[in-house]
Amino acid sequence: DAPTLLDNLIVQGAAGRDGATSAAVVAEDVGDHLTLRRVRLRAGVGGAGRRGDDGAPGPLAAGPGQAGANVLSLACPGCAGDPGTNSTCEVGTDGARGGEGGRTQMGDGEGEAGTDSPAGALGGPPGTALDLDGQPGADGPHGEHGRNGAPGPVAGGLEPATRVWRPFDAEPAQDGRPGGGGAGGGGAAAAEGVRGAGGGGGGAGGCPGSAAQGGGGGGGSIALQVRGGRVRLIESRLLPAVGGRGGDGGDGGAGAPGGEPGAGGSRGICAVCGDGGDGGRGGPGGCGGNGAGGAGGPSLGLLRVRGLDDPDDTSTVVFLDRAEQPVADPEAAATAAFGPATPGPGGAGGAACDRPAEAGPAGLAAPVGCCTALPPTNDCAALEACAP
Repeated sequence: DAPTLLDNLIVQGAAGRDGATSAAVVAEDVGDHLTLRRVRLRAGVGGAGRRGDDGAPGPLAAGPGQAGANVLSLACPGCAGDPGTNSTCEVGTDGARGGEGGRTQMGDGEGEAGTDSPAGALGGPPGTALDLDGQPGADGPHGEHGRNGAPGPVAGGLEPATRVWRPFDAEPAQDGRPGGGGAGGGGAAAAEGVRGAGGGGGGAGGCPGSAAQGGGGGGGSIALQVRGGRVRLIESRLLPAVGGRGGDGGDGGAGAPGGEPGAGGSRGICAVCGDGGDGGRGGPGGCGGNGAGGAGGPSLGLLRVRGLDDPDDTSTVVFLDRAEQPVADPEAAATAAFGPATPGPGGAGGAACDRPAEAGPAGLAAPVGCCTALPPTNDCAALEACAP
């Protein structure tokens, strides 16, 4: 609690690194005991925010549909192709199975329709007396893309150890969704007493890509940060530099292609038989969401950090003359004390799959900023320009 005087000094803050804030002086719980007389507080440039990591592409794990049996198959005459199955995807749920190909019955020679896939792709119609060929199954639907992340906020919090202002990162994106399985092809028709060709099985849905990370926030450039107390200024200057640039968001991972369709069975040399319908191709997995850009860092001559119950006249500065009396014109003294502020620009959003995420906002640039620290994390509800 002893009075402390800094007299005729230049205090230069180091440049921030990796999203860190440069603060020339941090004053906490100083009461009315700290006086700066003819002191220049120069903050360094705020540290640039990190780039968000890219999402991983979906693995090539979609099983292909199996071919339908040919007319002259001895092993399984008239059998349909099995649907493709999917190995386990690394994110989200597995890709959907494909539909089973249509069979052909012995005796009347009529085909069956291909089976719809669990994802809703319609099976191919069977062959008929007018058209002996089975029809192809529908391709599986494309997996939905993951939601892009939201840009980083301008507000931040306080580092637990140093109590210096720190930025927040952009909000996370979401993983993509798997593609749907393709439907089975229709079984072929044939003359009575002949078992026709089977339809091909549908390919399985492709695995989705994983989400990218958002960009990190840029560090601040703050000449003086005060929490608790009133710092006395006598002919002193508070000079911020440029806030740190927000980090760019990463690109979402690409979805993997769906499984190949199974071919319909062949009629071969049978003149009274049709070909089985091909199965549908599995739908590709959706892309992972792109990461949004981080916010640029603030550039402030003074950052006032107050608690919820702190009075308005705390965590601030007072302007005194050489006789250590309040100045006659506080506004003129403030104009002379605060140097120009330049905000850090926001980072760019990721742009994979032609779905660019939002860029981060520019940081706050003002002579004075206010932050209300909320317990227990000391995160700021907002960071706003205010009066000293």
